[in-house]
Amino acid sequence: HEVNDFFCALLGFDKDEMVGSEVHLVAPGIPRPEAFLTELKGLGHVYSMETEFISKEGRSIPMDFSASIISDLHTDFRGYVIAAKDITERKRLESDLRRYRDHLMELVAERTMDLEQANFALEKRVREVSELKKALLDREGNERRKLGHDLHDGLGQLLTGLAMKSLAHAKSLEGLDGNHQIKAMEIKEVLDQAKTDVRRMARGLSFEDTGERGLVLALEELAVSTEKFFPLQCTFSYEGESFELDPGVAENLYRIAQEAVTNSARHGSPKNIFLRLASEKDSIELVVEDDGTGMPAVDGDGEGLGLRIMSYRAETIGAQLKIASAEGKGTTVKCSVPAVMARAGMASEGRGVEPA
Repeated sequence: HEVNDFFCALLGFDKDEMVGSEVHLVAPGIPRPEAFLTELKGLGHVYSMETEFISKEGRSIPMDFSASIISDLHTDFRGYVIAAKDITERKRLESDLRRYRDHLMELVAERTMDLEQANFALEKRVREVSELKKALLDREGNERRKLGHDLHDGLGQLLTGLAMKSLAHAKSLEGLDGNHQIKAMEIKEVLDQAKTDVRRMARGLSFEDTGERGLVLALEELAVSTEKFFPLQCTFSYEGESFELDPGVAENLYRIAQEAVTNSARHGSPKNIFLRLASEKDSIELVVEDDGTGMPAVDGDGEGLGLRIMSYRAETIGAQLKIASAEGKGTTVKCSVPAVMARAGMASEGRGVEPA
């Protein structure tokens, strides 16, 4: 038996204490001599494992242990040689690596949880804002309808009554002063026109007709009323086949057109406004185009409110809103609704506004 000085120093034994002793006495993980030799011979050449050696002071030392058979020309087994490498540093590094990895996994788990919570809070906030937008638009729609009904049933009826009284007064003047009768009839005609204008305004506010037919009629009426109230020409055209349209989509498309036409007439100084509605296989597109001065710069307050409202309405019905404007070249507003969103009962939130 032979053992080198380094091995003795590592374990703290004198060489005399090591020579002749059994390996399993300092390395409990290694089988006893008979079993060890049987296993070594069965492997044929090298026996290798990681195990722990116990020093004289009882300290555990991790070792990379291997044993090889010694043979010569006369026999396949003359003995064996044992090599043991101290792997304390490697084990320490592996332990550090595991600890750092575990710590990293904990940090990742914490950050993931933080991100999930932040994402949940953000989604909740988005839902709340979306619901608030919808509630505000619904409330605006309800207030518009109430105002429209009040105009029609209140002021409209009052104007009707005054017109009838003027007509009765004009008839009572028959055979008397012709100028007074003419004046009475003129008053009646003015009241009739005012009644027509009030009813037109009421229809624009209440938007009672829903679906495709209601939208087409409302846009036609919008073109007529725009020409009446502004010094410009406003034309409406409709292309495509008949389509099924959700009432909510129809009203929001009308309100977008109404807002775009009003913005154009008030701020763009156009001579012409072109209002178009087209139904295609995959989408329904609304276009409001003018030949005015172009859209003024938006400062984030007053004038930008109309654009934001149009954007909110587009989001509500799952539409894509595009606005293109150049100085001196007019403004074009396009609102495209996917057919699947536009069909009755299938409107939902969508993408919002994009610059062209």
